[in-house]
Amino acid sequence: MDMPFGTLFTPNISSDKETGIGAWTANECYTMMHTGKLRDGSLLYPAMPCRTRRTPRSRAPTPTPSTRSSCRRPPCITPNRAHELRFPFNKRQLLLGWRLLFFMEGEYQPDPKQSAEWNRGAYLVEGLGHCSMCHTAINALEGNVSSKAFEGRLIQIQNWYAPSLTSNKEAGLGEWSIDEIVELLHADVSHKGAVYGPMAEVVYDTACNT
Repeated sequence: MDMPFGTLFTPNISSDKETGIGAWTANECYTMMHTGKLRDGSLLYPAMPCRTRRTPRSRAPTPTPSTRSSCRRPPCITPNRAHELRFPFNKRQLLLGWRLLFFMEGEYQPDPKQSAEWNRGAYLVEGLGHCSMCHTAINALEGNVSSKAFEGRLIQIQNWYAPSLTSNKEAGLGEWSIDEIVELLHADVSHKGAVYGPMAEVVYDTACNT
């Protein structure tokens, strides 16, 4: 992954026990996804979209597949490659400052003022879907700009624009029915529109795991 501050090499997450995550426990996988920390305590770079709002399956507002059971790939013996980042970005301890500014750890808490359906949707958007990762603008430090939540973003690493989900002039959902949204997220297409590019892959993976 070519980033403004260097190149990140994504790790092996196949079921191989030596070079992948085959030896990880379910709790270790959850902790990594929730806290942004590896088993040895080292911090993950923000390019990894941690699901901090995700709750354990037993407490989720809707049934969800476990992290490891979703990776249905055979083991692959591929040693991980070290990142090639410029100074000072190659110093992981500096991520402590970034986390103070942008990393909001904490499981999703249902809003008692809202319906069960509303909370389920909020959990899918904030927890499993992590829609803000693409559809919310980021600043120079790769942190989300909360004042522009879901208003669209140019993803430079993919040369792709994730449209606004709030403006009906783009892909805003304000005029969509629930059935139309469900149809799009299950089939890539509805009579209101279609998805393609990176979002098509997201829809495919979502449909296959729910």
